Amino acid sequence: MPISPRIVKGALVRLDGSGDPLAGDALIFQFNPTELTRRVERVSRRPPRETISFTVEFDATDAMETLEGNLTVAAHGIYPMLAALESLMHPLTSNVPGWLEAFLGIGASAGEPPIALFTWGDQRAIPVRLARLGITEDQHDPALHPLRATVNVELSVVTDRDFPKNDSVVQMWRRYVGNLRDMARLGFSRLP
Repeated sequence: MPISPRIVKGALVRLDGSGDPLAGDALIFQFNPTELTRRVERVSRRPPRETISFTVEFDATDAMETLEGNLTVAAHGIYPMLAALESLMHPLTSNVPGWLEAFLGIGASAGEPPIALFTWGDQRAIPVRLARLGITEDQHDPALHPLRATVNVELSVVTDRDFPKNDSVVQMWRRYVGNLRDMARLGFSRLP
């Protein structure tokens, strides 16, 4: 009997204001992107600026065939997943009490968008902020709920310099850089 490999799924895990993962607050990719583009730019006296881009696809077709355990998809299509992804671009409002928002007239735009942890395999868990989304919905049900979509995602990597007082984010960043250095040691060869 052939043994098939266990497939690890990429994900974005939303972090709360302190940098800690919210319980069960992960958007696990239905299908891993086939291509991931990383752009790393040198910045004087700072960690490099890094962006990560990929295209992720969502499809409700299989879930629509079996309603057991898929009632959300049956009722809303893939819109909840798209909304979860898009919500990572909106500022956190929990940083400012509602009465202060009303008094100052600042609304939800006063907060910063949440930091997410982009997980891509067991050696890459990177603190990021969503920089850009391009969402193409290409199939809908009769009630116009999206059933299939392609999303172009661009992430900006958050470094320890961006949040020097947030121990959780700093630890995530340093763990990522430590893994990067470990891999670099394996990649370099000694000159004869």
